[in-house]
Amino acid sequence: MAEPIEPTDPWTFIILAKMAKERGKLTGPLYCVYALNYIYAKRRIEAATAMAAREKLFEN
Repeated sequence: MAEPIEPTDPWTFIILAKMAKERGKLTGPLYCVYALNYIYAKRRIEAATAMAAREKLFEN
């Protein structure tokens, strides 16, 4: 089985949004994109954690 891809750190999207704001390039739609990507990244991490716990539960 192939190695799973590491989920992106959610804070990456917050940092990108701050950088865009400092440059004056943060628009409403772009903010929504960064916010949604942050939420999706958090959900991927939570899902990976839950899957690992579930696999560990059924190992015994």
